[in-house]
Amino acid sequence: MIEILPVEVENYILKEIPPYVPQGRGLEIYEAHLDNGIPILIKGPKGVGKTLSVAYFAYTRNIPIIQSDLSEQTRRYDLLSRFILIGDEVKFLLGDMPRAIEIASELLRPYGRSFYLQRHWPHHR
Repeated sequence: MIEILPVEVENYILKEIPPYVPQGRGLEIYEAHLDNGIPILIKGPKGVGKTLSVAYFAYTRNIPIIQSDLSEQTRRYDLLSRFILIGDEVKFLLGDMPRAIEIASELLRPYGRSFYLQRHWPHHR
C-alpha cells in the first residue's frame, strides 16, 4: 500500500513574512469576506503585492496559507496530486487543492458538520 504523505496544519502557518505596509482598505475587505464566509478573488498585475497582502493578513491572524503558482508553468499534478519517490519508496503527495481541503477539514473538525451548515446555510435544519 502506498503511503499518503500527511498534511500538518502547522507547516502552513507563517512564522515570518517580509516587511509589508498595508495599503488602502485591503485588509478590512479581507476581514469582511472572512467574517461573512464570502469567497474573494484578488486580481492584478504581477508585482503589486497581492500575495504579500494575503500573507500578511494570514500571518497577523495565525491562519494557514497555501501559496500556489497559477502560471503557464503550473502542471495539473501541482494542484491535484502525484506519486513521488523518496529513497526507494513511492509515496503519494497531495497537491495544493486537496491539501487545502485537508487543512480546512482539520480546522473545522472541532466544530463538526453543524458549524459549516449554520455558517453557510443558516436556514438549513
